[in-house]
Amino acid sequence: MKVGIDLDNTIINYTGVFYHAALEKGFIPVETGESKVAVKEYLCSQGQEDLWTKLQGYVYGARLELASVYKGFFSCLKMFKDNKIDYCIISHKTKKPFKGPRYDLHAQASQWIKSQLVPHIGDIEYTFCETIEEKLATIESKACDYFIDDLVMVLNHTGFPTQVSPLLFNGLIDYDGERFTEWREIEEFFKRKQ
Repeated sequence: MKVGIDLDNTIINYTGVFYHAALEKGFIPVETGESKVAVKEYLCSQGQEDLWTKLQGYVYGARLELASVYKGFFSCLKMFKDNKIDYCIISHKTKKPFKGPRYDLHAQASQWIKSQLVPHIGDIEYTFCETIEEKLATIESKACDYFIDDLVMVLNHTGFPTQVSPLLFNGLIDYDGERFTEWREIEEFFKRKQ
């Protein structure tokens, strides 16, 4: 069995990161909510979509070290290893931000993986894809049996490989398929598959 896993908002937990980065840049007032959604909604309500795009580049490029790993992720991967379940990361990520400084987003994400994941779980296979179509083709070419993502638009995409079972990691949206809010639930799901 092989499990493909998305990176941003699936392994990487950005709780509070966009808020602190936006405050650091002076983009939002202190009373803005701390979630990524609250920051985005505030900037967009102010007609500042460009600032939101620049903030994403700043977080993913210069401040990624502020982000943490979702609770329960390491326990789940240990269970995968113990049960000989193969896994890999497949991330849809442009190489450079759309606006603002030209950070190398692939290099920053690679560094985050090496500093935050590798010390706990050892080497991990990962691939960065510049488009959703490339991501879907990679999921298929890596022969994943399952793919975990936080975006319904990926899992419901017409190009999503039919032989792969989609799993949503997102507690905020309704979804007709398998949906999880915590890595502990994903670990239990795969334990039942053994």
